[in-house]
Amino acid sequence: KPKTPFRVPLGFLRNLFLSARLFWILGGLVAVFVASYFWGPLWVMAAWATIGLAIALVADVLLLWTTRGGRLVGRREVPSKLSLGDPNPVRLTVFNGYPFRSRVTVLDEVPVQFQKRDAGTVFTIPARSEAEMTYTLRPTERGAYGFGHLQLYASSPLGLALRRFREAAPEDAKVYPSILQMQRFAFLATSDRLQEVGVKRVRRLGQTMEFD
Repeated sequence: KPKTPFRVPLGFLRNLFLSARLFWILGGLVAVFVASYFWGPLWVMAAWATIGLAIALVADVLLLWTTRGGRLVGRREVPSKLSLGDPNPVRLTVFNGYPFRSRVTVLDEVPVQFQKRDAGTVFTIPARSEAEMTYTLRPTERGAYGFGHLQLYASSPLGLALRRFREAAPEDAKVYPSILQMQRFAFLATSDRLQEVGVKRVRRLGQTMEFD
């Protein structure tokens, strides 16, 4: 029978990332190899350390991908109607299904109108536990704002590799005139305090002689 060629799943490679810790360790090993040029015994130490790092990296990847029930589940709660010019809260919830504590990086794909591109928020979630975070967005123009996926990056206690999870399906939120400001103006009008926001009554010529 013809042998089926081995193929690496594309989803595996697409969601595999190397952590900054791994690159820092590799940089240290390079420095040791350079120093071994002046002192021979360092070369053997650096070689064994490189082999150990490779084994640890493979073990870390297997830990993230083969652990039973191991995954991250994320949820985004955003108001269906955003208030123009006001801070609108967006709530994120992340559940760690791994049997170990995971250092999770949360990166939410916010609408392009905000031009918000950062490295995400990092926090530690205990095993089989849930964590929450809330941030605010202040829209400056009306229209439809499209949210993308919620990108979650999980790491094991080794911290050499990262596994990405794409959660929270894309959704749209429409921006309407500020409801809070309208409520504030309505309150000031009913309490006869509109002068506090610069609204004043102006008399016009001839109006003092009019009858109701």
